[in-house]
Amino acid sequence: NGRCGGSANNDEALLDWIRLTNLGWKKTLSSGSDSHSEGGGLGHPRGWIALEQTALELDPQAIVAPLLSRRTFVSCGPFVRFSAADGAGMGELTTVDEDGEIAFAVEVWAPTWIGVTEVRLWENGVPVQTEVFADAYRGPDATTPARRFDGVMRHTPSADAWYAVEVMGTGSLAPVELGDTPYALTNPIEVDQDGDGVWTPPGNTND
Repeated sequence: NGRCGGSANNDEALLDWIRLTNLGWKKTLSSGSDSHSEGGGLGHPRGWIALEQTALELDPQAIVAPLLSRRTFVSCGPFVRFSAADGAGMGELTTVDEDGEIAFAVEVWAPTWIGVTEVRLWENGVPVQTEVFADAYRGPDATTPARRFDGVMRHTPSADAWYAVEVMGTGSLAPVELGDTPYALTNPIEVDQDGDGVWTPPGNTND
């Protein structure tokens, strides 16, 4: 609420969400923003929702289903695409390949005035893979500087698990918003590791 970084209340809420997800409570990670002054911008943090704009124009209630299904991510700047090899997206179930591995297609976009430093793949709320960017303000392809990352992130789960993508940044969101750091976090994709067709939550083993 109100910002992505530097908030003890947000940190506590995020930890609650991780623990609830580990226990199988499928609660949507979401964000809230408002403005208390002329200098306070709206839409920060922003919730990006997987929904066709035409569907929303035809029926404003169309926004409810993807929110309940967790087809959304929270962002202070970066835009994230996150899906499994079979096309499963946030809030959906996928499975491992014949080698027991799961592969995710991940894209991170951001305007060149936003500093993005790394992308992390989470398993059950814990980072298991990190890609660090050589240039915080430009992507590897000079012709598309706003595309900071476009690759595959892999992991081999030992049991059913959930995965999410976290994007870390540096600097501020100025001139659009002052006093916050670029950041993004997706809702989870669940992985059926044992192939029984049912997702078994991992539980809070670290508590």
